[in-house]
Amino acid sequence: MMKVRIIMSLLAVGTIVVLFLLPRVVVETDEDKSVAGGGAGQAAVPVENDVVEQHNANLDTATQKQIGSLRKALTDSEDYQKSLNFADSLAAVFKEDNRYDSAAVYYGLLAQRFPSVDTWLTTGNAYYDAYTFAMDEGKRKQLGQKAREYYSKVLQQDSNVVQAQVRSAMTLLSAGQPMQGILALRDIAEKYPENQEALYNLGVFSIQTRQFEKGLERFRQLTKVNPKHIEGTYYLGVCYAELGLKEEAIEALNKVKTLTDDPAVIATVDTYLKDIK
Repeated sequence: MMKVRIIMSLLAVGTIVVLFLLPRVVVETDEDKSVAGGGAGQAAVPVENDVVEQHNANLDTATQKQIGSLRKALTDSEDYQKSLNFADSLAAVFKEDNRYDSAAVYYGLLAQRFPSVDTWLTTGNAYYDAYTFAMDEGKRKQLGQKAREYYSKVLQQDSNVVQAQVRSAMTLLSAGQPMQGILALRDIAEKYPENQEALYNLGVFSIQTRQFEKGLERFRQLTKVNPKHIEGTYYLGVCYAELGLKEEAIEALNKVKTLTDDPAVIATVDTYLKDIK
């Protein structure tokens, strides 16, 4: 049976980049560990000068000056919306250079100055992005912990924020608690059967552990909820192919090419189709 192709050369492809950046783990039973997290009203993570200075050192003078100006504006502003705009601008500068951890640091400063469910969620998502893109296992673990701390704050105030539930569960994979994370995702998918993020991640885990029938079930549900989900449609085709359902696999993979005009994605699909045919 054909081996699943998770092609690392697509790490930088726009539409499906996160697809290939999910942390790869071995799923095994581990004893329960508590999820760290601060309570509402506690000070959020301060600006981490070592991170910022390290990243600034490799930037040109004009960019460093821009960052310094925005940082001062963020620190001095007493207006939430203006501060959010400054934090967004700082994050954009760092994201352009793939420095997602520095972007998260400035959202953390925003959350420290204006603690709320919105700023905690924004900061948690920024750390989650950094966690997703981190290639070093130790760094990924640290960033996942940061994300989880902010999601914990969110969920203490509003336990129904599903995105915080899903992503907090995902970060458990690099925290030595993969089964706890997967079980949490399953509970979320049962409670919110149309949540695309939970369905997608459970489907990917099924493929990683070669449980293609379970993966097929997840991706069928995902593409039913969102027929234009590019990654879900692609992996639906993968599951069909691995289960020997050639015609269904070809149909799903050809559909991917109708959902995107990204040449790298289309080339990947065409390569996969050649293997099937």
